[in-house]
Amino acid sequence: MPLPTRRLAAIALLATLIASPTLALAKKEGAGKTPRSGAGSRGVRLKPSPTATYASGESPAERQRNEDARLRRECRGRPNAGACLGYTR
Repeated sequence: MPLPTRRLAAIALLATLIASPTLALAKKEGAGKTPRSGAGSRGVRLKPSPTATYASGESPAERQRNEDARLRRECRGRPNAGACLGYTR
């Protein structure tokens, strides 16, 4: 191997060895940042959570309102016990 080729090889080896720790440090510091495009999430949209409906077509909030109104109506004048607890006032 000629002398200039050996010198170039040695210089390239030294440059690689010197640059390696600084590149590793730069990669480690950038780990907490936002991911590059394509590196993390693929932009997949999540499905919305299903909403519960009952056989009558009511949502849970509507059903609770109707249940409260029914108990207030039915529990008038009754003792504050059992199903009427809290609805007799």
